[in-house]
Amino acid sequence: MPPFRALSGPARLYAISVVAIGAALLPIGWFLYNPVPLAALPTLLYLAVGTQIAALRPIPWKTGHQSVVDPLLVATGLYSPGVAVGAVAWLATFDGRVPGRAIPWWAFLFNRAAYAATHVLASIAVAELGTGAWWSIPVRTIAYVIAAVALNYLITALAIALVSRSSFWTTLLDNVGFAAMVPTLALNFAGGILFLLLYAKPYPVGYVIAPGLFGFVLAVRSTIADVQRQTLLKDQTLDLAAQALDARDRYTESHSIRVSDLAGRLGEHLELGDRECDLIRTAGALHDLGKIGVRDDILNKPGPLSEEEWEIMRRHPDIGADMIAQHSALAEVAPIVRHHHERWDGSGYPAGLKGDVIPFGARILSVADSFDTITGARLYRPSLMTPIEAVEDISKRANHWYDPNVVDAIREIHGLRPLEVPDRPEVPRRITTLRVIRANPAFSSLITAIAISSLGDPLTQVATLVSIYIATTDPRFVALAFVTQGIATIVTSTFLGGIADRFTRRGLIVALELVRAAILVTTTPIVGICSSQFCSALQQ
Repeated sequence: MPPFRALSGPARLYAISVVAIGAALLPIGWFLYNPVPLAALPTLLYLAVGTQIAALRPIPWKTGHQSVVDPLLVATGLYSPGVAVGAVAWLATFDGRVPGRAIPWWAFLFNRAAYAATHVLASIAVAELGTGAWWSIPVRTIAYVIAAVALNYLITALAIALVSRSSFWTTLLDNVGFAAMVPTLALNFAGGILFLLLYAKPYPVGYVIAPGLFGFVLAVRSTIADVQRQTLLKDQTLDLAAQALDARDRYTESHSIRVSDLAGRLGEHLELGDRECDLIRTAGALHDLGKIGVRDDILNKPGPLSEEEWEIMRRHPDIGADMIAQHSALAEVAPIVRHHHERWDGSGYPAGLKGDVIPFGARILSVADSFDTITGARLYRPSLMTPIEAVEDISKRANHWYDPNVVDAIREIHGLRPLEVPDRPEVPRRITTLRVIRANPAFSSLITAIAISSLGDPLTQVATLVSIYIATTDPRFVALAFVTQGIATIVTSTFLGGIADRFTRRGLIVALELVRAAILVTTTPIVGICSSQFCSALQQ
C-alpha cells in the first residue's frame, strides 16, 4: 500500500470520507437503534473476542488474504444492530499488521471504517424485518449478508480503483466473480446460525458449541496455509536454481527469472488458465538447465560459435528436458523446455517441429527468451535494443519463427497494435463461463441452475435447521438432523449413485426436486410431533 501522501487527490478524499463515515455511524447507530443494554455486554464481549481471533487467522491466498470475520460480525449485527456491531468492527478486527510499519495508517483506519459502515448500515436496515415471525431470522440473515457483501465489494473496489488509478468497473469485475461470490455468501450466512446458537437452551450450551462452527474454517485455513508455504518454497527453489544457472555467465544475470516473469505475463494475457501459466513460469525458470552440459569455453565464447560448437549448444534443450522429466512433479514442464527453440516454420531445434505441433507453452517461452536476449548485452554484442525495438524485431518474424498470437500478445503488452495475419491459428484459452455461453447459449440455463443450486442448497439446509429448532427449541434435534443428513448422503451415494444413468435426466431432476420439496415441507411438523412425544416419554 502506498503512503497517504503518495495517493491522488480523489483517493485521499475518498479515504478520509470513508473513515469519517465509519466513525460517524457509531453515534448515529446509537440514536437510530436502541442503546446497548448492560445485559448484552457479556455476549458482545464474547462475539468481540471471537471476531478478533478470526481476524488474526485469515485464509492466505497467493495474491492476498481472505478474512473470516464477517460471519461473526453478521452474528453481532443480528444480536445488537447499530452501535454495538460498529464498535466491534472498529475495535476487534486487528489482523496483526502494525500500522505505520506493515500497513499505512490510512489503510489501517480505512479497513476498520469500511467494516463498521458495512455492518452498521446492513444491521439497521434488516433489524425490523419480520419481527416475531418464524421466518424472521432466515430472511434477516439473507438480506443482511447480501447487503453487507455488496457494500463491502463496492467500497473496496472504489478504493482499489482510486489508489491504482484504474477503472472502477474494471476493478469490480476483475475481483467479483461467481467462484468467489458463492463461498463468500455461504460463509457469511453462517453468522445467522451462530446467532441462533446464542439463544440455545439450556444456557450456556450455545456459547460452548458456537466455536465448533468455525472449526472447519480453521481446518481449511491450515490446509491452504500449508499449500501456500509449499508453493512459496517451490518458487524460491526455482529462483535459486535459475540464479545458479545464470551465474555461469555474467552477461545473463537473472535472465531466467526475467524470462519466467515475461512468459507468465504472456500466458495471462492470452487468457490461459492459472495452472498453465504456472507451468510456463516454471519452464521459464528452468529453460536453460541443459546448459549445465555445455562447456564454459563454448557458453562464454566472445564471438559467433562454429558449426561444431553450435551442435553442442543445440543439445541443451534435450539435456535439460531429460533432467526435468525424471521428476514426476515437473513432467509437464519438460516438453515446454525441450521445444522452446523450435520455430513456427519448422527451422528450429532440436526436433524441427512446425506450427501447431509445437507445444503452446514452448511457443510463449520462445518469444519471452528471444525478447530478453535481444534487449540484453552479450560478450559479442555490447549494444542492446530498446523494448519497442525488440518487439518490432520479433514482429518481423511472426508466422516464420514465432506464433503470431504470441507475437500479438507481447505487442499488446507494450502498447502496440496486433498484426494483420491471415489464417491465424486458434489460442488454447482456458474455458470460461462467458466463453461457453457465447459458443452455446443453451448453457446459460445450466449456469443459472448451478447458481441457484449453489445458493439454494445451503440456504435450504439452514432454513430446515432453523425450522427444526423453532419447532422443538431443542439443539439436540438440530444435531440429529446433521447426523441424519450425513448418513443419508453416504447411503444414497453408495447404493443409489448409478441409478441416475438409467433415467432421463430432466425428468429425474424434476421428480427429485419435488420429492425434496415434499420432504422439506413435512420435516418440521414431523420433527415437532416426534419431539413432543419424545419429551413426554422422558417425563413419564
